[in-house]
Amino acid sequence: MACLASRVPYSITYERLRRLSEAETYMRQLTRVGRLRVRGRNHIAGIEVGRDDRKVFFFLMKTLWTLFGLSSEAWDICTSL
Repeated sequence: MACLASRVPYSITYERLRRLSEAETYMRQLTRVGRLRVRGRNHIAGIEVGRDDRKVFFFLMKTLWTLFGLSSEAWDICTSL
């Protein structure tokens, strides 16, 4: 696994690294996806998923997105970035 510090663009602090680590652990438990990284940019988290796990990950995330009543148009924008 790559160093957590490489996932924060600037001002690396223990708190930021702890949050990234916790976010990765949570997302792995939620999705059961092994190759997953979270990158922190201010108040936005970028989630990177290995090519083999993308279909499973996107299916689970779209299901959660729908469950919480979020717009499918916003989901399409997020997945196309």
